[in-house]
Amino acid sequence: MTRQPSDESDAALQQALRAVNGGDIDAFSHIVRMCATQVERLVSAHVSPQEVSEVAQEVFVRAYNSLPSYTGRGAFRHWLAVIAVRCCHERLRERYRPETPFSAMRMEADACSPEEHLTEHVSLRRHNEENEQQALRETLDQALIRLAPTDRMLVTLTYFEGYTLAEAADMLNISAVNARVRIHRSKARLRALLAAPEETSL
Repeated sequence: MTRQPSDESDAALQQALRAVNGGDIDAFSHIVRMCATQVERLVSAHVSPQEVSEVAQEVFVRAYNSLPSYTGRGAFRHWLAVIAVRCCHERLRERYRPETPFSAMRMEADACSPEEHLTEHVSLRRHNEENEQQALRETLDQALIRLAPTDRMLVTLTYFEGYTLAEAADMLNISAVNARVRIHRSKARLRALLAAPEETSL
């Protein structure tokens, strides 16, 4: 998985950062435009679709207020990703409800157009494959929702987002040892839940 920006975009980002630090507040809008896709993609992996826009906005507000703490010694996009992960983590901890599967929240967002994505040109085989994939995603979502917010984010960051365990631990502000214990426990819990999927609906 590639998370590094191109040299050209990185140069433009550094130029915008220098402008903001020099007092040009409006230059921050350029940073938002350059990083919006990255932030929204990361946020959408952890919160419900209805919350993505709100949480992404919160990420940029927090980033702007925290700019004096950015020393420039590390990649700005990584620094921003840490803020995004912590915003998501806080949101999950605030809204933690084990009885509400994440997949159910996704279905609520899609309820307004249940079959609009299918057209007469889509084959029955493709339709069936998509249904099977959706069922698998829902089963996994229902298992993930049973994990505590920190454990769920560790699994998502390391297995779906491509971060190392050390990077994920740093983002969540926990020790590497704690992260290793949590991920080991979470994998065992997920295996048990997926082996007995009826438990995830309890």
